[in-house]
Amino acid sequence: MNSARLLQTRLVTPTAKVFHMISKNNGAAATVQFRNYSTSKSVSQDKPLDSEYVKKHRPISPHFTIYQPQITWYGSIIHRITGVGFATIFYAGMMTYAVGDFNTAALISTVGSLPVGVKVAGKFILAWPFMYHSFNGIRHLVWDAGRCLTNKGVITSGYLTIGAAATAALGLASM
Repeated sequence: MNSARLLQTRLVTPTAKVFHMISKNNGAAATVQFRNYSTSKSVSQDKPLDSEYVKKHRPISPHFTIYQPQITWYGSIIHRITGVGFATIFYAGMMTYAVGDFNTAALISTVGSLPVGVKVAGKFILAWPFMYHSFNGIRHLVWDAGRCLTNKGVITSGYLTIGAAATAALGLASM
């Protein structure tokens, strides 16, 4: 077995440095090369792989600064936010009812006295996250079945989920 193994890892930070690590003696020491692409200078240093210096400067994987945001990012973030939001609203509502200090009649009369445009907008604001979370959950079930896992399928299903959620939310808000 070759004792010198090449480990090449790329880190893109605001200073645009790339680390090249070449392990020696089964990982006991490493040559760390820093290359700043703005100046094209290179500096090599021998550091043990377990040293604090290498641990501090090793790349984080995956690092969000090197990737272009895509529909899957936004979809995942929105799905998590809506899930946490619904759980929070559910538990807060249950706790309010458990305490017994909630006047349902006052809430109904307040909402009933609002203008129609405000009611429709409010219903849409409540319906869209619910519909998105539901349709995105179905999208994940389709993925679990092994379908739509190509790049085109993932992107298409992401936009389809957003469109279906908006259409369903508009339908619910107009009732």
